[in-house]
Amino acid sequence: MRDSLIPTLNMLHKTACLLAVATIASWCPPARCDTTVAGSPRAARATEFVVTVATRDLARAHSAEPHGLSYPANETVPALAAEVRDWLTDRGDTRLRLDPADRLTLFALYWSAQQMPDGSPCFRDPDDPACVSELTQWLDEARSGSPAFIAAYKDQQTRLRLPPISN
Repeated sequence: MRDSLIPTLNMLHKTACLLAVATIASWCPPARCDTTVAGSPRAARATEFVVTVATRDLARAHSAEPHGLSYPANETVPALAAEVRDWLTDRGDTRLRLDPADRLTLFALYWSAQQMPDGSPCFRDPDDPACVSELTQWLDEARSGSPAFIAAYKDQQTRLRLPPISN
């Protein structure tokens, strides 16, 4: 079970660069593209979800197991947790030492988590098969360039130092 997110992370990582340079023809009206405010319960829950996924992935990398993201050689689980948490909040911290494609992947996970209902199995255990199924649905939305994802991405692109995408 614990490797169930690895294929999803690998697939996201491989398509991140494609999404970053993709031409997205649609842009939704601002009234329909509101992003969740950092510090809100939904944003806090999404942040903790991303922290959990990233730190589990790093622990797998340290154990020479399959993992989805690339980390600096000296990255530690506590440091990564703090970096991701600070990066996704309004602290404006730029210590997160991940490649642009990995940042895009983490943002896609964050956005996906914000779309999930409070009772999602992902908030109990990201490796649960029910979570993988639900998460895949939202990640597919992000990969396909959904207007809501693109709007949220562009809204946070500068602050989170995300790679550019074109609209």
